[in-house]
Amino acid sequence: MRSIWLPLGLLLGLCGCRGKGLAREDLSCVEQPCEVAAAADQCRCDPGMICEAGSCRSCADAGQCPTGVCHPSGRCEPLPCALDDECPTAEICDGGQCIHASEDDAAATRGVCGIAVVYFASDSAKLTPNNQERLTTAAPCLQDTLAAGGALVLEAHDDDLCERQYSLSSSERRAASVRDFLVGVGVPAEQIRVIGKGAAEARGHDESSRARDRRVQLTIEP
Repeated sequence: MRSIWLPLGLLLGLCGCRGKGLAREDLSCVEQPCEVAAAADQCRCDPGMICEAGSCRSCADAGQCPTGVCHPSGRCEPLPCALDDECPTAEICDGGQCIHASEDDAAATRGVCGIAVVYFASDSAKLTPNNQERLTTAAPCLQDTLAAGGALVLEAHDDDLCERQYSLSSSERRAASVRDFLVGVGVPAEQIRVIGKGAAEARGHDESSRARDRRVQLTIEP
């Protein structure tokens, strides 16, 4: 992904410094990124932030990120996880990504064809292997359900760490990811409706609860 420098005013309107502290507290911004008290040559940064001159900062160039990818949000793509223990509380490692643990059986039965929600990693619209398997399993049931008419609604959400428009775009990319996958396994594209809500209904206040905000909900509309 090609990274670009953005004007200061625009950067200040992106992810800002909300929730960027080591304990997810809000930090003050100095030329976007976040400045934190640290030793002159050391700092401990939240995932996606880089350490520069003793401060935690947003990335501006892919070369600053260990994974070689700097997202437009100013956060580096996270290093792949290998174990659940490498993810925040209430998240699991699925295909190298930390996502909220999948819904329980009771929640799934309230959904559509055994699936009510698909969770995503921070700043990502990539479907994990487990979610691809769940959607593939649900596809025949979705085809049968839609054969009677109606539409499959994909309502996408994001956490509250980013600026409104960025969160909206992020949620729309997640919904598109689910839609495109379902179309690829036989669900009729003309009966899928996508709604991107961004962070309008975000409820998270820390990493674990924000993981629940990064989701796409599936419902059937008559």
